[in-house]
Amino acid sequence: MIDLITAETQRLVSRRMTRYFPLGLAALMGVGVVLAILLSDGRGPDFVTDIASGYYNGSDFGDDSTLVLGPMGFLVPIMAFVIGASYFGADQKAGMIEQLLTWEPRRSRLLLGRLAGGTAMMFVITALLSAFLVIMLYLMCAIDGTTDGAFDIWPKVLGAIVRSGLTGAIFFALGMAVTVITNNSIASIVGFLIYVFVIETALLSPLLPKVSRWLPMENADAFVSRNGVGGGGLFGGQSFNGLLPDFHHGWIAAGLLLAVWAGTAFAAALVLFNRRDID
Repeated sequence: MIDLITAETQRLVSRRMTRYFPLGLAALMGVGVVLAILLSDGRGPDFVTDIASGYYNGSDFGDDSTLVLGPMGFLVPIMAFVIGASYFGADQKAGMIEQLLTWEPRRSRLLLGRLAGGTAMMFVITALLSAFLVIMLYLMCAIDGTTDGAFDIWPKVLGAIVRSGLTGAIFFALGMAVTVITNNSIASIVGFLIYVFVIETALLSPLLPKVSRWLPMENADAFVSRNGVGGGGLFGGQSFNGLLPDFHHGWIAAGLLLAVWAGTAFAAALVLFNRRDID
């Protein structure tokens, strides 16, 4: 099993999608920070209060929140899902899946090996990408603002990097599982993008918040930033300084919900893959 995981991890790393997607995001981050410095009006940001900590109408959003990786709560799920879907889809396009389906007794072993190697590698890639963003933001503040007190919050920032990596691993598993279920990587990727930008973001979040608080993208953002998901206070919700409505659930519950989404999808993928016939 270890040899299988090692081989599948090497295959994942060798794919252009796995290398170029994170590198492209890193390049955009670098360009964005450079532009922010060049276009600054001389009043640069404070790394602690303006970037790393959460504020709401000028008041503290909560001591536990870490918003330095806020954008990653949206970008990481998309990147990881696409890489996970294309990883399995590439074998479908090459005809390898048809050959693997003849390997009847070990289909689950194959998928589990890919899951183990893929999620571990995606955790590393996402964590490194998140660390790069933190470094770039820190340099921006050091050049054009202030970093006073930054070292006092490094444990919180490191926690955000780890949570970002876990989010990447979860959405990699989700992307791979959806592709196995649909048996079409293009359909799963396009469907996921439509879901993210249209269904959850544009429709469910503003119109049906009681539904959206259970959905992957909203919980991914809450988990990475260590904030709660708003909407009622069912699981011991709390408000900060009386400024915000009670939370429906916190960041730990958000992470567990993400794991449930991925675990349920992958369990269904295992069942369908074991029952799939050769075309």
